[in-house]
Amino acid sequence: MTTRKENSYDESVAFDYFVELSYSEFIKNNLNSDISKESLIEICEKVWQSKSADVKEFLYNQAIEKESRETIVDENSGPKMRIKTKRDPLFDEISEELKRLALFTCCNKCACVGWKRPHANDSAVFDSDYTWIDDIDRDTECGRCCHSLENHLEYAINLSDDEKSKKLQMINDVKKLYERLSGDEPKDVLMVILNIFQDMVKALRSDSALFSSQPFGQPHLEPLSLWRIVSLYINKSPTNKRQTDVAQNFLKTIDSFQFPTPTDFQEQFRSIDNLPYKVMYARWLLYCDFPKTYESLPLYAASAILGRNLLTIGGQLIQTKLMEHYEERKNEETRRVAIFMKDLQTFVKKLNDDKANKNCKMVYYENAKNVLADDFIADEQAVAQNSIFEPEDDSMDVDEDASRSVFSSDAATTSANDAMTWNILGDVPDDIMMRAVARLEIERARGRGEAHKTSDIFDIAAKRGRSAKLEEGEGIIEFHVISNVLDIEQSKEKKAWLLQLQTLFGTQLPKMPKEYITRLVFDPRHVNLVLVKGKGVIGGICVRPFSTQGFIEIVFCAVTGTEQVKGYGTHMMNKLKDYYVSQKKIYHFLTYADEFAVGYFKKQGFSMGTTLPKEKYMGYVKEYEGASFMGCQLHPRIVYTEYSNLMKEIRDLYRCVVEEMYPNFSNKRYDGIEYLFQENPGKPLPLSMIPGLKEMNLKEVLQPPKHNFKTSMKEILKKLKDDKNSWPFLKPVDPKEVPLYYVHIKFPIDFKTMEEKMKKGYYIHERLFIADMKRMFANCYLFNGKNSVFYEHAYKLNQVFLKLCNVHFPDSDLVAKLPEPPEKPKKK
Repeated sequence: MTTRKENSYDESVAFDYFVELSYSEFIKNNLNSDISKESLIEICEKVWQSKSADVKEFLYNQAIEKESRETIVDENSGPKMRIKTKRDPLFDEISEELKRLALFTCCNKCACVGWKRPHANDSAVFDSDYTWIDDIDRDTECGRCCHSLENHLEYAINLSDDEKSKKLQMINDVKKLYERLSGDEPKDVLMVILNIFQDMVKALRSDSALFSSQPFGQPHLEPLSLWRIVSLYINKSPTNKRQTDVAQNFLKTIDSFQFPTPTDFQEQFRSIDNLPYKVMYARWLLYCDFPKTYESLPLYAASAILGRNLLTIGGQLIQTKLMEHYEERKNEETRRVAIFMKDLQTFVKKLNDDKANKNCKMVYYENAKNVLADDFIADEQAVAQNSIFEPEDDSMDVDEDASRSVFSSDAATTSANDAMTWNILGDVPDDIMMRAVARLEIERARGRGEAHKTSDIFDIAAKRGRSAKLEEGEGIIEFHVISNVLDIEQSKEKKAWLLQLQTLFGTQLPKMPKEYITRLVFDPRHVNLVLVKGKGVIGGICVRPFSTQGFIEIVFCAVTGTEQVKGYGTHMMNKLKDYYVSQKKIYHFLTYADEFAVGYFKKQGFSMGTTLPKEKYMGYVKEYEGASFMGCQLHPRIVYTEYSNLMKEIRDLYRCVVEEMYPNFSNKRYDGIEYLFQENPGKPLPLSMIPGLKEMNLKEVLQPPKHNFKTSMKEILKKLKDDKNSWPFLKPVDPKEVPLYYVHIKFPIDFKTMEEKMKKGYYIHERLFIADMKRMFANCYLFNGKNSVFYEHAYKLNQVFLKLCNVHFPDSDLVAKLPEPPEKPKKK
């Protein structure tokens, strides 16, 4: 064994504990669990020599904390290295907390995502009160994979106490969120709840970070937070103690402000576009409001993560609330805050062209007050003390200095959030969509999709900029938007880049006069996007923006010859699109392309001509002899650097949906139909002549529904209520008459409740109506015995419902099946 120095701790104890941990890792990673003690010690000795004294002391302290040990001896295979302790749940009784964690942890023998109670629904893990969990032991089989509970416990056992408490808190929050999903809340709130619920479940089952891929963006959400904007304003304006106090009260008021739902906002401010407010409201709910209820979520102050958008989108709302409060209370401080906010909005409009000073003195508000609070005089605890409230990273500042890139991940995220679809409707059933997603994930795990033919248009588009994006992520290349500034203090680096860009254009565009290129590149009215690799410029685009006309003109675009065919050109153009869409709100690109550049611009989405009115660009765009006039209209809700990957994702998902819906048809290939047009010139082709369509069951796929399901639902409900067996189901069960009913029945339903849901428009599809009816019958069968009169009434009414469904919903795959018939009471 290696020689150890004398320390304040027993190094031999630490080494023995290290050997024990090493053996546990062998087991955890499915390595050779029968390794001999001598072999394992020999391996550990070599590793031990590289450990620092601090690590060894830490292992010693961990070993001391362990309770009494005894070696487990297996009669067949001899002594094992595993140690039994009183805290080892595999040998002692499994705690309820570990069982709960097992519901969300993967099996060590298969890909099962969590232990499930046999014969229970997948949603039972969310809506259960876990009263049954005490009856489960380590040998109980999983309802998904048939492996025991013990197979699902391995990950949970290795968690620290702190990690376990965090996971358990997340499980409690998941249950609360699931309950809210079935509640009657505004759709904008439900959308955020569903997003959090799905992200939490994913984090529990995959051990990934919470909000690792959040569609609403991640803090900090804007380049300049409201906190930093206020600090800039205070630093640049003549200030006094009172103005600083007003600024602090303003920030505290913003952080305590309760924003209304987008529906209520739209009713109050009909002239304001509601979509940006929806995005801001969703972010506020996610990061500033819900974390006060769900402790698993990180809590942020609104002024620390929201910025200019909060003032421009919600400014009128906050101003209105402040003035209403002032008129009611006549509080002078409220009026000062309202005036301060109005001045701040004016300052923000000018801030777009100013250089933000990242080193300004920050404004804090530990002792500030919320002027809209009912008890304004009371000293409230500042949100900053309970929130993640810290300065943003320097890279988040908007700075025209060439030393930093103007592009940040948040800029793209903001555009992505603006592109969110708030209502997604489709004809693909949920179960098929879930299977299609699972199929796609399995294919990716197995490597399918990388072997597509090189002629696949989606793969070509996705691969075109993939390598460039990877290099940008690794810091190999950088993008900067620069222009020549008539300032003697202009950085040398920016001057060097402009000179290199001028040389690049002169080399790659030999037909252009060098003097002309120099004049435009160094013209302060022109903007240049430069692609920097190492210390030199390898590509760039020179543009002239016409903001008042709503377009930019692309003057020069080139990549150095040695760096072409690497996807730089495509990625460079996409970065330019994202910059002008997200930062400048310009949606038209115009250019004159020579015969060698037409192909490149077509690949970037340009076409001959433009949709922009002629009077907008006539007299502004420079014409070139022998060149083609081309234009590209940009969509404000598309992130162009991610567009090709998104289209490939949609194509792959569509293919998986087709394979799930038509498993015997999707892999078949049919010849083209050109010959059919040749044989039937000038005649429309009937669908029956097209090969393959017959197998797709077009009657089911293409024909519109033959009935109005809302009318059918009303008719079915009326006939069931008129039936003589319906009296037990006409209204909710009275808890005073049947006190135990709501203990056993967690989701009660009755005809009166269904009528109310129908009036509110809950039943947007016949399946929801049938599902509620099934639940009503199932509740009755569960609570009452087969020989009860209620069971008999439910059974007979169920028979009537089945007959009505066969008439009104003959094609429905959801059926309220009959249970075992009721038992007649035996005669004495």
